[in-house]
Amino acid sequence: MQISVFEHQVIRIGMEWSGRVFTTTDYRALVRYKNHRNHHWYQILPDGIRFGHYVGVLQVGTLVIEILPKTEAAAPEVWRRVLLEMLAEAGVLKIETTATTGLGIRPNFLLDYYFSHFLEKVQELLRGGLIRKYRSFQQNEKAWKGQLNFQKQIQFNTTHQERFFIRRDRYDYSNPANRMLREALQILPQLTDNPVLKNKAYGLESAFPTLASWPFSEKGFRQILSDKAFLKYRPALELGYLILKNFQPDIRTGTHHVLAILFDMNQLFEEFIYKQLAKARTPDIEIYQQMQRPFWLNRKIRPDIFIKTKNAQLILDTKWKMLSDGKPSMEDLRQIFVYNQYFGARKGILLYPGTGDTPQMDAQPYHPLPGGGEAGSCEVRFVHILKNNQLNTNIKKEILNL
Repeated sequence: MQISVFEHQVIRIGMEWSGRVFTTTDYRALVRYKNHRNHHWYQILPDGIRFGHYVGVLQVGTLVIEILPKTEAAAPEVWRRVLLEMLAEAGVLKIETTATTGLGIRPNFLLDYYFSHFLEKVQELLRGGLIRKYRSFQQNEKAWKGQLNFQKQIQFNTTHQERFFIRRDRYDYSNPANRMLREALQILPQLTDNPVLKNKAYGLESAFPTLASWPFSEKGFRQILSDKAFLKYRPALELGYLILKNFQPDIRTGTHHVLAILFDMNQLFEEFIYKQLAKARTPDIEIYQQMQRPFWLNRKIRPDIFIKTKNAQLILDTKWKMLSDGKPSMEDLRQIFVYNQYFGARKGILLYPGTGDTPQMDAQPYHPLPGGGEAGSCEVRFVHILKNNQLNTNIKKEILNL
C-alpha cells in the first residue's frame, strides 16, 4: 500500500488513505529508524511524523510513503513525474525515460522506478561480463603452489610435514564491487511486492557466481568507487549503495523493514539549475558550480553557481524555500554580499522556486561600504518548476536573460 504526501506535511497515527491506516506500529518503526540512523529526513512528533525538505520514498513494512516536492498547486501524479524528471536532468538517477511499458513498473510507484533502474544497470553489467580481479589468499594445502608462509608453516604444520601453508593469488569474481551488487540484489525482494521486480532480482542474483557477503561501510564503498577498474559499475553501485545504506531490517518480527530512498531538495534544486545553465555554456559564458575561495583560516566559501562573461561576473545562489512575503532573510542577503566581495561580482542573485504570482525583485544595491567602496547589489528571482503541469526546461533562458 502506498500513500503520497508533500514535503513539510504532517501525518498522524490513525490517519487513513484509501483504507490504509498509519498505525502505531508504523510510527514506532520510523521512530526506531530515526534513533538508529540519527538523520534529518523527518521530525518525530508525539503522535506522528513531520516531513522536511527531503523527497522520495520511505518504506515501512508493507506501507510505502511517497514524499513529493511542492511549490505550486498540482496533483501528486504531476509532482511525481516532475520529481523523476528533475532527478534525471540533475544526473542523480540517469533515467532515460519515465515510460512504464514492459518494465513491470506501476505508474504511481516511485520506488518501482528506482528498483527497476538498479536492476537494469546490473543486467547491463552481466551482459557485458562481470569483472574478475586477482586477490591474495592464504591457506593450508597438501600441495605447494605459490609462496610458502614460513611463520604460519611453523605455527600450524610443525607436526604435519605433508601440509604447506601457502600464500598465492587467485583470479576470480570475488571482488568488493561484485559482492556489493549481489548483496543489494539479495535485499531487494524483501522491499517490494511487485512480482516482476522480485523475479528479476532473483534471476539476476542467480546469474552471479557464489560470493561471500559484503559488510557495508562508507569507507569500503568509497574504495570501490576509487578503483578505475570499476568505472562501468558506477551507476549500478551508486543505486545499490542507497539500498544497502538506508535499509534497516526488522530483526524482531521480520515484517517492518524500513528503507529510505530520499533526496535533499536543496541539493537537487541546485544541481538541476546548474545542469540547465550548463547547457548554455559558450566560449563567452563560463559557468562553474561550487567554486571556492579562501575565507578564514582553512575555511572556504562556495557559492552554488558562478557565471563569468566577458563583461561581468555573476553570483547565483539557489534556495529551496518558500518566501511568504517575497523578501529574503538577512542571512541570505549577507551570504550574497560576502560572495560579491570575494568573487568580484557586482551583482548576486538569490534564486527561489516560484509559488504562483510572486513578483520578481530587481537588483537592489547594498549600502556603500564605510570606506566608500562599492558593495554590489542583490537581485531576488523566482523560477517556476512547473509550466503547464510539465517540468520547466526553459529555466536557463529565463535566468540568463535576467
